[in-house]
Amino acid sequence: MKVYLMRHGIALDVADGGDAARPLSPEGRRKTADVARGLERLGVKAAVCVSSPLSRARETAEIVARALKAETDVCEALAPGGDVNEFLEWLDEHDAGDVLAVGHMPDLGRALAVLVGGGDLRVQFKKSGVACIEFESRPRREAGCLGWLLTPRIIRKIR
Repeated sequence: MKVYLMRHGIALDVADGGDAARPLSPEGRRKTADVARGLERLGVKAAVCVSSPLSRARETAEIVARALKAETDVCEALAPGGDVNEFLEWLDEHDAGDVLAVGHMPDLGRALAVLVGGGDLRVQFKKSGVACIEFESRPRREAGCLGWLLTPRIIRKIR
């Protein structure tokens, strides 16, 4: 099984409704769509694109889901300050096959470290950056192997 971790695209600085309501900017939507096409060219297959409940993450997941012909869902554990153990529980409950999860920094970096057993590993995801973590069976703490971690610029060049 593969779990792809993706940071949301470029969002507006402010929005009515506060931080949770900030949508992607026009540039963010365009660049995220380019990344989605790059992921498709890379052969990424995800049955579900799950996201944080925040607007910018949901929008990112919807754009990628269209390109990958995947379903969308929301997982509270992907919200800022979320718990990677709760995300693992979500994965167990949904047994959806390969999953692309859209979230926020610094939580995605910590989740990657937990999933691959990196301990104090520090990872920076650029906006719309993606990591692929491979598991021999169900995702578990420290059981994943980092397949790749790509910046959005590289993924957009692949498209």
